[in-house]
Amino acid sequence: MSKFADTLFARRPFVRWTAVPVLAMGVLVFIFLAANPPGESKTIGTIVYAGIAVACAAMAVALAAPKLFWLMRVVTGLVFLAYLSYLVSEFFFNGGAAEADPEAGKNEANPVNALLGFLVPGVQFLRYPITVRFTVEPSMRINAQMISA
Repeated sequence: MSKFADTLFARRPFVRWTAVPVLAMGVLVFIFLAANPPGESKTIGTIVYAGIAVACAAMAVALAAPKLFWLMRVVTGLVFLAYLSYLVSEFFFNGGAAEADPEAGKNEANPVNALLGFLVPGVQFLRYPITVRFTVEPSMRINAQMISA
């Protein structure tokens, strides 16, 4: 597991006492934003902000109560579903690859960015709810001895 994931998911007291208050404040902020979403699309804003509030609440509870640590699986599953919905939205509801703008920037929503976002972090966030690991198991890793053999 990476050092960041090891630190975050280790349930150490320092992580718990620093992250839980920030996540609790995040829940309050995102609930307020879900009730009064900025921008033109109020329905989508409400869904997105409510999803982020649920993710913050689940992480706070998982860090505060060690017996409910399975909620981290819920959070990573929500992130995977967010990337999946972005992919479906770009390919099926916003014109898909047929209307992809080759001049679109890296930070604009387009089918290529949706596909990259789904493949690179999205699939990795699906791995954690299934295997409770972000990395490949040590026995599956390719090392120099396996390559030279």
